[in-house]
Amino acid sequence: MIDMNTEKIYKMTFRRHLNYIWMSMMFFLIAPGIYLYSLVKGQDGASLIVFLIIWIILGLLYLTGFILHFNYYRIDKNKKVCVDKFSNITIHDTTGIYSFSENDIDSITNHHSGLNNLTPWNGYEFSVFKLKDGKELIITCLLMDLDTIIDLFSCDIVMKKNHFYASLNKV
Repeated sequence: MIDMNTEKIYKMTFRRHLNYIWMSMMFFLIAPGIYLYSLVKGQDGASLIVFLIIWIILGLLYLTGFILHFNYYRIDKNKKVCVDKFSNITIHDTTGIYSFSENDIDSITNHHSGLNNLTPWNGYEFSVFKLKDGKELIITCLLMDLDTIIDLFSCDIVMKKNHFYASLNKV
């Protein structure tokens, strides 16, 4: 028996959060752990001042990733995207419900961070759905990543732009 009511639902999950934020979290959690371990083991060469200076300088880099993650979270925190088998899309968020079909999409521009380097924000991305009626909708990787979008929609309408840091101000 074929289920005629198939619908894919995309919403933010803890696992998606962790997938993107793990590198920054590891720095903030492991670095102090290493220092404390060196104190317990009695290594005198571990100076708290030197450690703090290095941790703060490198932390500025990781803080940038946290800020990007927080801004993406704010955009998608109460959003849910439903796609039915006919490629009709319904987006539920705090401002209401917006429905459209794949034929209503003029283009999808994906803004990707990191330029394939080892920055803590490498891999963060957001997509701007530009509809034929002029409306633009933003969906971040915390809800739907580029691979998911390509699987759901025609590759002809998807464009990718690479940025060192894909802030939401790029739109």
